[in-house]
Amino acid sequence: MSQASPATLSGLYLFRQCVADPENGDHWQEFVHKYNPLIVRNVASTWRKYGPSQFPPKEQAEDLLQNVYLAIVKHDFRMLRSFRGETEEEANAYLVRTVINETIAYLRRNLTLRRNVDETSLDELLTDAEDEGKPLPHSLTQRPPKLSELEFIKTLEQCFTGQYRNRDILIFLLHFRDGYSATEIAAMRVCTLEIVSINNLLGRMKKELREFLTTNV
Repeated sequence: MSQASPATLSGLYLFRQCVADPENGDHWQEFVHKYNPLIVRNVASTWRKYGPSQFPPKEQAEDLLQNVYLAIVKHDFRMLRSFRGETEEEANAYLVRTVINETIAYLRRNLTLRRNVDETSLDELLTDAEDEGKPLPHSLTQRPPKLSELEFIKTLEQCFTGQYRNRDILIFLLHFRDGYSATEIAAMRVCTLEIVSINNLLGRMKKELREFLTTNV
């Protein structure tokens, strides 16, 4: 049975092949061919969201790309080894989250980060426009008012368990944690959902999170 060519590999299988045979240039060439446009696009969008200008200067853009690829290969390819998704969308979402984290870290190191992204306010997240002025349920007010990145992600992982959990959690983080609109998320190509579907997903997840926190405190 002949081995599939790199050009036919799914994201999940390509991750595994790059880890299993890191000296295989064909697999890494396909990795770059497949994912570099996604990485470049999301470095630029994250820079516009948090950086000092619309686009990073050429030298800084090159540094950011290098940082992303270093994050992918360091610690014996731990990032690729840690991937637990099963779909192309989840592979894309996983890489986009890495791009966002590395770009924000770069901006923070260079003291050019324009907004705080360290904590998430439960009050701001769980209060709907029509609920303004109404207190949150008593059980929710007993939780810390702000959650760290790790605490927030762990809470989301406990709440959401569906087939597309990794994709959905990333979309949720991009919107409620990082401030991207449904239109911007759709443009990132981390999923095949249309803008209306992304908005519907976000509304449903917010409601589910509110119910989860109400019954699990």
